[in-house]
This record gives sequence, structure tokens and C-alpha cells, in this order.
Amino acid sequence: MKKLGLLFWILLTYVGVSAQNPGDLDESFGNNGIVKTAISESFDEPCSILTQPDGKIITVGRARMDAQNYSIYISRHLSDGELDDTFGINGIRVWRPVDVYGNFAMAAQLLEDGKIVISGYFFDGDNSQAFVLRINNDGSDDVTFGANGMLMLSNNTHDVVEAMQVQSDGKIVLGGYRTEDRDRMLVFRVLPDGQFDDTFGNNGVSVLSLPEANESFVFDLRVQNDGKIVLFGTSILEGVSYISTVVRLNSDGSLDNSFGNDGVVYLSVGEAINFLQSGCLRPDGRIFVGGHYWISNFPVLHYGFYVASFNPDGTLDTSFGSDGGVVKLIVDKDAGNYFVDMRLSEDEKLFCLGFSTDNSYGDFVVFNFTMDGNLNLDFSDDGVAVLELSSSIDNPKCVELQSDGKLLACGQTIASGVYDKSDIIIARYHTGVVTVLQEQEAKCEVFVYPNPTAGQLKINLSNNKGASYKAMIFDMTGRVVMTEQINAQGTIDVSKLQAGSYFIQLVSDQEETLVNRFEKE
Repeated sequence: MKKLGLLFWILLTYVGVSAQNPGDLDESFGNNGIVKTAISESFDEPCSILTQPDGKIITVGRARMDAQNYSIYISRHLSDGELDDTFGINGIRVWRPVDVYGNFAMAAQLLEDGKIVISGYFFDGDNSQAFVLRINNDGSDDVTFGANGMLMLSNNTHDVVEAMQVQSDGKIVLGGYRTEDRDRMLVFRVLPDGQFDDTFGNNGVSVLSLPEANESFVFDLRVQNDGKIVLFGTSILEGVSYISTVVRLNSDGSLDNSFGNDGVVYLSVGEAINFLQSGCLRPDGRIFVGGHYWISNFPVLHYGFYVASFNPDGTLDTSFGSDGGVVKLIVDKDAGNYFVDMRLSEDEKLFCLGFSTDNSYGDFVVFNFTMDGNLNLDFSDDGVAVLELSSSIDNPKCVELQSDGKLLACGQTIASGVYDKSDIIIARYHTGVVTVLQEQEAKCEVFVYPNPTAGQLKINLSNNKGASYKAMIFDMTGRVVMTEQINAQGTIDVSKLQAGSYFIQLVSDQEETLVNRFEKE
């Protein structure tokens, strides 16, 4: 990791900012940044990690409680990683809504009122049935939702749900695939009370037969502000192997013909064998996707990461990266590099989660891109942070950004050679968002204008006209990018700063500290 110079150490200490660098594990969390939790004595696997406004952390997934049958589990942790004993039993609830072999939670979302929506499917060894359920903030069933807390989505159909998002109006959108004579993309929409939304698709269900696709699967989805639904997944085309697929639906569940080719975009990366795992939306309407592409079978099965950017109409965004809108990345050249999940921070940095493995080891990989498609070199020196835990295979499953900007990566850890036992693991990373400055800003009145600014940032402290201040401007990694003296009615030229978010801190001779945030256009 980068070594800070003496001056920067002094500045960080002076303003109370953590000296840990972006990409470092947060040592205040668990055991030096890692929390390990055993739900069962057998196999545990998370599917989602959520953060509450009070800083508590929730993980949701499946646990094999009796060494054979899978149950749904949910855990809640305090902000320092300890289990929250006010939730469930000692911080954990485990239950089997249906008495079959597999109760598989696949996605979860926290609602504004603290309730939690969980979706997935039940599997009896032959058939799969999709579901969505809702629980209260304390982990108990919310009996006001569906039928005593749960809605069965499948009706004599064989369905799998992989992804979910709750719309701003409370409606729940769920995506996956339906298995009949072949697999087809599948989307449900459910009302806030747990009933099908009959204004969507066919009585709340949309089953998609994509052009030229023998089979197609949804692995992730996002709802745009205009209500359109973007699906991320993979298809098997006629005469072609697995290919990455993006689909956009209108709010009624029909294909959006203004996107791609009648609502569908196929993306070939590498030698046409590629899998799209996750996606997210930029505020300007552009779309990020991430996945992995096949390279070779020998000496090990070798895949590489890729990230791509699309314009709102489905064409590739050629301003992203240097290869027509697609960026490829190989972290471990001797292993498979598999993409898992992604999140976009408020200051528009793209955090991606994956893992590298040759089946004898597995490492978490977090990589951070700027909006132009370059690795953010302020994150872990080269834009990539690899988490290696000795004698274990670590498989990440999901990622989330806390409100303070710290990154949570959640997965399972398997002791080397022990393949019937896994525990839940959470790693928390610093990302460069300066939380102390945010806290100071919350206590201050606005004193800078215009905001945003293209060049001149004016200071207006009417009650301290005669005062002089040392002004320091920090970027969102915590670095001081400008320093100068200024009076209470002064002006700072920030025209040479790159576009983005910054904090300005003023410190007077009497050590009075004032902080504001501004945007440089």
C-alpha cells in the first residue's frame, strides 16, 4: 500500500481523518477488517449484504443446518461487526418456510421502514418454485404481506429468482428464469402488500423469448427513474456459446424498442464464451455491466474480468476505456478470474467485486474504476485490492457501499481441504470518502458559492470579515490537492482541479474549523 509522506500524516492527524488508505481493510471492523460468522456446522452461503441507516449490517443467504437440508438465514451485525443480540436469536434467524430440501434466498433489500424483503426459490430435488417474503425489523414474519408474510410466485411452473429491486413506489421487481422446454428470462412485479401487480406483463408476470436465443437467464436487474427495467444476464444463441445480454423493459413489462435491437443487446467479449453477472445505472442514463470471459482451459480453466459501459440507447459507450467501451482485466494469470457484483459510489467511482481461483485457493478481488474506464490508482496503489486469507478458499458473493463510503464485501470462506464446511465472511474496506470532513460539514452553514463552480470559488463569512484562514481542499480520497491562505471574503481559483466532488476546510488562527463540500464542473 502507499506510504504517506510526513506532511500528509500531519494533515490527516490534524483534521482527524483516518490514516488508512483507500483499498486498505478497515481495522476498526471485526478482526483487522474481517468478520467471520458460522451460521451452521455445515455449509453457509450469503446472497446479499445490506446496511441500515444506523450503521448495522445485515447478511441474508442459506445455511445447511442439518448437514442435508438448506434453510434461509438472516444475520444482523453492529457497525463494529459484532452480532446484534436484539435481532433474532443472538443476532441470527434461521427458518425453513417450506419443508423441502432447498430453501434458497437469492436476493434481499431493506425498506425505508426497516422491513426486509427476501426473494429466492424452493427446490425439492426435481422442481423449483419462486417466492418473495417480508420480515419485520426484529426478524419476525411480517404477516401483513402476501399470505402470512410470503407470496408464492410460481403456479405450476418451474421458476428461479436471482435478482430483485424495490421501486420507489414500493412495488417489487424480481428477475430470473423459467425452466420449461428451455430456460427463458422471467420477470415478476408484486405490489407492496404482496399481491401480483396485474398492470405488469400477464397478471404480474413477463416471460421473455429473446431473438435467436435458445436459452436466456437474468442474474441482476435495476429499475430506472422513469420506471423502465434493465435486465442483466446471459443467453445461449443459436450456434453460439454463452453471450452477455442486456434487456430493457417498459414499465408494463414489454420490450423497450428504443433500446438496442428491439429492447435487446448481445455483447460478445473474448472468444464468445462470456457471462454477464451484474450491472448498475449512472445518473445520466448510461449503464455499466460486469462479467467474465473465457480465455483457455489449460493449464487451468482461465477466465478474465470485463466491465463495459453502454449509452442509454444500448450502444457501447466508446468514451469508457480504450477498446470501444469494454475494459478487460486479468488479476491472476494462472487462475480463473470471475466477476461477482458491482456498486457505483456517490462520487462516481465504480467498485467491482470478483474472485480469483484455481480451486485450490480463492481470493477476494476488489477493483475500482474511474468513469473514463481507467483503474483508480488512488485505490490500493494500482486500483486492485486482493484479499488473501491463508489456507482457505474465499468466494465473494455480494458487495455494498455504506453511507459513509466504506465498502462491504461478503462471501463464504472454506478451509483448505474441507469442502463440506463454510462460514460467512465480511470484509470492510476504506474507499477514500472522508467521513470526518462530512461530519464537520454537517455542523457548518454554507459559506462557499457558486456551487457547482467551473473556476472561482468564493468565500463569504460575514461574521468574521477580519479573519484569516488556512484553506485546504481535499478530494474524495482524503488527499490535500490545494492549500492557501484566504480571508473571510476571499476567492480561490479551482479551475485546474478535475471535475468532481471536493471538501474545503478553513482553519483560523484560533483553530476554528469550517467545512463545506463543493462540486467542480
